[in-house]
Amino acid sequence: MPASINGCGTMYCGNAAAVAWEKPSFSGANPPDHDALVCITFLMMPLAPLRACHVFDQLGGAARELRLRWSAPLVLRALLRPWLMLAVGVGGFFTGIMAFAIVQTLLDSKPWKKPADLTGLYTIVGLCLLLPIGLAGLRWFSRRDRSQRDIRLVIGRYAFGSSDPALWHESVLARADVTKLIGGPVPRTVAEAALREGHFSRAMLAARLLVGRGDPAGAALSERILAHPTVKERLSRLRKEPWRIAELVPDAKPASPQASPFDGILFYDGRRYSKELLDRAGGPGFAAFVRENPKVVRAAPSSLVVRGMLALLILWIVSLPLTQQPAAKAKDAFETWLGTLLIGGLLGWVLYDAQTRTVAIGDRCLQVTNQRVLLDALQEVKHSSHLGIFPIVDVRAVGALVRWPYREGENEELERILKAAIALKTQSPDAAAPGLESSHVAAHLS
Repeated sequence: MPASINGCGTMYCGNAAAVAWEKPSFSGANPPDHDALVCITFLMMPLAPLRACHVFDQLGGAARELRLRWSAPLVLRALLRPWLMLAVGVGGFFTGIMAFAIVQTLLDSKPWKKPADLTGLYTIVGLCLLLPIGLAGLRWFSRRDRSQRDIRLVIGRYAFGSSDPALWHESVLARADVTKLIGGPVPRTVAEAALREGHFSRAMLAARLLVGRGDPAGAALSERILAHPTVKERLSRLRKEPWRIAELVPDAKPASPQASPFDGILFYDGRRYSKELLDRAGGPGFAAFVRENPKVVRAAPSSLVVRGMLALLILWIVSLPLTQQPAAKAKDAFETWLGTLLIGGLLGWVLYDAQTRTVAIGDRCLQVTNQRVLLDALQEVKHSSHLGIFPIVDVRAVGALVRWPYREGENEELERILKAAIALKTQSPDAAAPGLESSHVAAHLS
């Protein structure tokens, strides 16, 4: 989230126990799951905390939140870490200036003269000291964060993000279905059995549920799991590459019982609904379509006229150097060919993108090429036009606007799914499952 007006607003601060479940890429990955405080900020610096939460499934201005208990370490980290990062930036800047001045003096072989007024020198030296102070503070927070991060790496991702049940708010603990989460109603029994069988993810989740309920045995169980040789070996690799968890930890999903057909049909938002509810949201036969198509990928229509005009424009630009006079200077010829390659390459990429663009719905998201939004963050689906000529599909979501060309007979299926997703947002069949509320500024769990 952040939202701000004239420099003031609210945003997530703290970034505690952050785990990136997506491999970093050139186009950028989703922000990592983390614990945070929603704080009132001024110029993106925290002033006062509002609520503690675990943040996951963050896309643009939308994110899922799970309410956490207030804790001193989280509050301290959220309020101090941004200021420490600012201290590192300011200290690094003035340290660079000081280093440049010293090197320049040495190169000029001029003796240093003590200034009459040392106030300015002392000020710069004091500002340089902000660099080691800030780095030491960030390092301290990082070391204290390691144990919590290891716990999340063992648990993996599940219905409640990557959160630690030991930190859940009482209201979340009360509504969580323990049997669905860990495969049994008694966390201590499940933890001991799962640890013996080598199901460390389920064992850790059960142990942390014990901690959240105030059972002292939970902390001891957590330490036993972290000390297990297999867990230590896996963590040594997962700390560097968390996105490889499915490969390195096959048992990472802690929810053991597989959902049966009686639990409902899995929809694209990650939740299950009854056949009647899906048919009511998407029309007759919609439930059968969802069951047969767990993910929908369609080519985004593109205008034949636009593609033809782009192709002709590329041919015309490429032909320009060929019509150049033979007596032209080598420098002019080089500049002409360079400009042709740059402009032609850019237009060629636009043409290629129009030819290969796809619209995909699944895994809780709507994705058009590299742009993704949560289905729970959708607000409206409508038709409009580009330049008053070319019809397009407008999908408005929290903090995002997704568009693709409209062509009759090729978009109705996608629009049907998206409108059903909007209708189903307020009809979750499981009161304990995380659901997302959205506004024009942000989206979060209630």
